[in-house]
Amino acid sequence: MTIALAASLIFAGAGCRGARAPSLLERAAEPHILHAGSGAPESAFPLPSADHEFIGSWGGYVKVIPADSQFTKDPVIPVSYYFGERNGVVYLRTEIYGNAQWPVLRSDVKMLDPRRVRFQIDSLCASCRPQGREVEVTTLKLADAKTLDEHVTAYCYWQGDGHQQVEFRGELHPLDQAQQAEINQQVERHHVLLGRINARAR
Repeated sequence: MTIALAASLIFAGAGCRGARAPSLLERAAEPHILHAGSGAPESAFPLPSADHEFIGSWGGYVKVIPADSQFTKDPVIPVSYYFGERNGVVYLRTEIYGNAQWPVLRSDVKMLDPRRVRFQIDSLCASCRPQGREVEVTTLKLADAKTLDEHVTAYCYWQGDGHQQVEFRGELHPLDQAQQAEINQQVERHHVLLGRINARAR
């Protein structure tokens, strides 16, 4: 689910059409999802300082914290990541999926230390009334060889109408091919590809 960067995966307000101020339900967060991607060469993002324990396919589900459950329509989000190795350097392969109403304006990746990577995704809904802008920050922490801790914080700003903050947390684990395929289907069934996090986007 933060990229969100995206998320990955960023959290978008939906259904905000018309002249009146949108209700809480209409501003409910929808996640931009960080997804392992197709493996295209241009989708490789080098992470020279990353610990080699990152290497492999990871995935699972992040869940909204109970205090923020009223602010999202998607309390559980499927997410996946792929970390490979090329010439001794770890690289990331990931794509951003979400609601087409919320295109990605900017994405970024930063290694905080060898065992923590942070994604940021900025997004804008120009067709929303009022207009909405979002910044999603996703942090992955390599807890051990079989666990990645994920924390997502999404800030949703509504022009002239305040803001919301939504947090998700979860543990990700290594995926086999069947598990990866299941998460792929869940992501691609309900969302569209909005971009990739790659070196060219820096």
